[in-house]
Amino acid sequence: MHDTNALSDAKIEKLIMKYGVEGYGLYFACVEIIAGNLTNENITFELEHDAEILGHKFQIDTLKVNDMMGYMIALGLFEINQITKRVSCEKLAKRISSNLIKNPQLLKIKKEIQEDMRSNEKTQEVMSQTKLDYIILDNNKEKEKKKDSSLSLITDILNCWTDNGLAKHSLTTIQNNIKPKELKILKSYPVDVLKGAIANYATVCQGEGYFWTWDGWTLLQFISRGLINFLDEADPLTRFKAADSEAEEDKKYDDNLKKLVERVEKEEAAKKHGKN
Repeated sequence: MHDTNALSDAKIEKLIMKYGVEGYGLYFACVEIIAGNLTNENITFELEHDAEILGHKFQIDTLKVNDMMGYMIALGLFEINQITKRVSCEKLAKRISSNLIKNPQLLKIKKEIQEDMRSNEKTQEVMSQTKLDYIILDNNKEKEKKKDSSLSLITDILNCWTDNGLAKHSLTTIQNNIKPKELKILKSYPVDVLKGAIANYATVCQGEGYFWTWDGWTLLQFISRGLINFLDEADPLTRFKAADSEAEEDKKYDDNLKKLVERVEKEEAAKKHGKN
């Protein structure tokens, strides 16, 4: 009942990798028990022995027998009959040569099992394709969801940009030109934080008393180059305020001019007084 190339079977190799020769021996022992019990009255290809009997018979711990049998079923070396709940070996039924079977009932069962196996293969194929279709559908839905989310974010930020009196853009222009890196930057901050940065930028560009030379940025340029500089945490309204030294220079100039005027006026007055 052993195949000469059994050791090269991938499922058998996995069984040996996990349980060694002990697993290999238990598998073929079970196959032999099933095959040895085939009679005119017993043609079910089922294993009547439970884990306790097998453990006692081969001197293996019952729990380990359970583990090994479960792994064999998972590998597809055995199956579970859903009606009797017993371990069965449809593979054995499929491989018994028809010219070796004389019992007509056994031939009939072998044929039924082979038909069931072909039907199961087709069912599995359909189920696999259906599962694949669902995965593709779910992925497409997820992509559409992300796309909708991105569009909503871009629209919200563009509206804020426009409301603050900054360079005007169409939504289509932003959609077609925004780069993944720029979109990633937007998504890394809460919307209210982004709007706060835009408001700060507008204040610095449009307000008095601020020093900033790049007031012609587009929205995309602002996102990639300047956003981080105008976040509230960067304190841009203080950072870009006109330097106090410039104000002091202006005051000093005004004071000097005032003193010069006063001195000229005094000299003119003194000249007039001298003539008199």
